[in-house]
Amino acid sequence: MEFADFRPPVVTFYNGKRQVLVKEIALLAILEETKGIIALGEEVIGVKSKIESADNTFIRKFGNVLIVSPLENGTVANLDLAKSMFKYLFLKAKLKRFFKFLRPHVAICIPVKLTRVDRAAFANLVHGAGARSDVLVVETSCDEAIINQIIPNKYEIIIEILP
Repeated sequence: MEFADFRPPVVTFYNGKRQVLVKEIALLAILEETKGIIALGEEVIGVKSKIESADNTFIRKFGNVLIVSPLENGTVANLDLAKSMFKYLFLKAKLKRFFKFLRPHVAICIPVKLTRVDRAAFANLVHGAGARSDVLVVETSCDEAIINQIIPNKYEIIIEILP
């Protein structure tokens, strides 16, 4: 598969007032041997171009770099990598002054039909990354969920995942 054909989902964190806290593509650059994350989201594109244009010494220094998306087709493809990615995104959202909650109530909006297993995987993923245990998973877009008042006011963070 060519890198240009790789279309990972976009993950957006909103606060309760529908202000964007974080918006990233669900894309990771990881070291093949250690599975350590070296770049996330837009940074991955920069890492890939540096590796392609670098000489052999630079490539050896980084080892084998894999570019992966832990979310595919609206589902969790790799739970460990997805949890690491969401922990980073929660931390990035906390650095914005809007996000003052230690373990916020989180609602996830995914505009695809999910199985019960997929819903549980997203709830466990977000809870493991820093949310409270009562994660709401909604099978609709964020705009539609807000217009139809599907998401109660107690949810401080709304995560939209657009495949």
